[in-house]
Formats: sequence, C-alpha cells, structure tokens
Amino acid sequence: MLVAIAVAALVDSNVTGASMFDDAQRIRAESHRATSTSGGDCYVRSLDYYRRLGRARIPARVVIVQSTMLNMYDSHSFVEVRKDGRWVIQDPTFNGGWRIDGRIVGTRELQDALRTGTWRKARWHGPQKAMHDYYVDPRLLMRHARFRQWDAGGALRETRATVPRLHALYYAQKKRPRGATAGLVVVEGGQGGTVNGYGLAQLPDSRWISPIHHLGKIIGRIGGGIPSLRWVPRYR
Repeated sequence: MLVAIAVAALVDSNVTGASMFDDAQRIRAESHRATSTSGGDCYVRSLDYYRRLGRARIPARVVIVQSTMLNMYDSHSFVEVRKDGRWVIQDPTFNGGWRIDGRIVGTRELQDALRTGTWRKARWHGPQKAMHDYYVDPRLLMRHARFRQWDAGGALRETRATVPRLHALYYAQKKRPRGATAGLVVVEGGQGGTVNGYGLAQLPDSRWISPIHHLGKIIGRIGGGIPSLRWVPRYR
C-alpha cells in the first residue's frame, strides 16, 4: 500500500512538473507578445516574463550572459525555468529556447558546450528570423553568466558562472553590413593563458570598433604570444 502511494505521488509530481513547464512556455509566448511593441530591451522583457512566472508560482531565474564582463553592451538576457529537475532556457525576447541533440538545455549546459568546443551543436528552437538577424551568435555570449532571483521582500540574490580557461574571446561589431560576419575571435598563440578582453575594453566604445581598422592595436595589447585570428559567421 505504501509503495503504491509512493508511486502515485511520484507520477503526480512528474505530471505536475510537466504541466508547470507547459504553463511556463505559454506564459513565455504571452510575455513575448505583450513586450514586442513596448520598445524594452531583452532585460526588461526578461523581467516581465519573470514576474508573470512569479504570479503563476513557477520557479524561475533571470540570466544575463556576456562574452566579457568588461562590456555590458555585448550581452543578452533571458529566463530559466525548471524542467525534469534542471534549469532550462526560455527566452521571451526571441520566444524560444536552445536544444542540444534535440534536448532542451540551460545556460550551464551551453557553457559546457563552450568549454568542450561543441557549442555549434546547440540549435535554436523557436522563430528563426529574429535570431538569424541578431547582431551576434548568442551561443558565444554564454562565457559569463549571472543568475538572478528576488525573494518575496524584493531582495536580490545573484550567483555567477564563468567558462574557465577559455582560449578564445568573441569580439562583437554592432555596425556591420547585412549578411557580413558578426565579429572576430582572437585566439592566443601557444597553450598557456587566456585572453580576457582587457585590451579591447580600453579602446573607446568597443561596440563600434572595426577589428580590421584596429587589428594592430588589438594584437599589441593582448600580449602573451602572437595571436591567430579567425572570423565567426553569424548564427545559423
């Protein structure tokens, strides 16, 4: 009898969890529609979605990701909710999420993909056009992540996760011809050390710098060996 009750409770909890995630997806679509014409940026949209989830009593957290912690403009925000005991991405700005090998994933799993060099396996699951037109491949922004939650009194709790010893730094260009490559990856020569973006951040307003025009400055400021350079195509 006790075994039957335990099994029934487990089944019920799984159904409840699945139902809660379905509700989170529905609320994501509602938030996307409501904020699409408001002019708010991705962080404002994520807060709207987070608050809607809170009213529905669905556990969630806001995530801010950046390629380098020294440039707040090269970033994106979205929300994570629970699915099968894991945090998974629900993006109200682009109205979708990320999958690897068909399995919906969260920020930590995308960071693992960055760490192991398998980030190109991640596929966007949702409307395609807005993501394809985005100024940067968003998978590369996952290097630094901040996870934010607020308690009932409005107090903020934040945790962070960074991909350690990543030997490539994505550098975004915000202004570029349509269809052109999205930016530049600077890979440090040799096996030691990590490029941390400090030199790039010291250049005036790095959002608008053309790597071609400032290639000499970039190489001169990085140090630690002669870097190799490769272009990164926009997300596909």
